[in-house]
Amino acid sequence: MRKIIYFVILLSLLNGYGSNIQLKVKEISLGKLPSKQMSPIWVSPDNKKVAYIEESRNKEFVIVNKKKGKKYDEIYGIVFSPDGKNVAYIAKERNKCKVVINGKEGKGYEWIIIPVFSADSKRFAYIVEKGRKEFVVVDGKEGKEYDGVKNLKFSPDSKHTGYVAKLNGKEFIVVDGKEGKKYDWVSCFQSR
Repeated sequence: MRKIIYFVILLSLLNGYGSNIQLKVKEISLGKLPSKQMSPIWVSPDNKKVAYIEESRNKEFVIVNKKKGKKYDEIYGIVFSPDGKNVAYIAKERNKCKVVINGKEGKGYEWIIIPVFSADSKRFAYIVEKGRKEFVVVDGKEGKEYDGVKNLKFSPDSKHTGYVAKLNGKEFIVVDGKEGKKYDWVSCFQSR
C-alpha cells in the first residue's frame, strides 16, 4: 500500500555563526494515498498538524491529522493559527462561502478573501465581498462596507486590526473601525 509521508525538516543554529548545525527530520504519515491527485499540504507552525483537501463524489473536505471534515462544494484558503491549535478555511456550499474554524461554520457570504489569525491566535478576521462592496469581519462582527478593502492585518500585540479601504475613489487606513485621512492612494503597510 502506498502512503503519503510528510517530512518536517528543522534546522537549528546552535550559535550565531552557523557552526554546530543540527538537522532534525520528523516523519508524519498522512494515511493512504488518494486515487486522485492530492492538493497542497498545509503544516501548522508548531509542526504538529497537517491539513490537505481531498475530493469524493464531486465534494471536497479537509483532512487534518487524518480526521475528515464536512463535505462542501469547494474549499480554499486553509490557514493555521500561529500557535498551531486552530485551523480555518473557506468552504463554499450552495453559492455561499463561509469560514470554518476547527469544524465550526460561520455565516454565509457571496465571497470571502483569505482569513487571518492574530499573533496570539485568539482573534480572527477576513474580508467579505458582497455585490460590489467589501467589508471586514473581525471576531464575527461585520464592519462598514467600502468600495474595496485590502491588506487586513492584526497588530503584533493582537489588540488592533488595520486595513486599507477605498470609498468614492479615495483610499485610507482603517484601524479598529476608525477611518483615517483620505488620499488618492495608500501603500500597503506592515504590522511588524
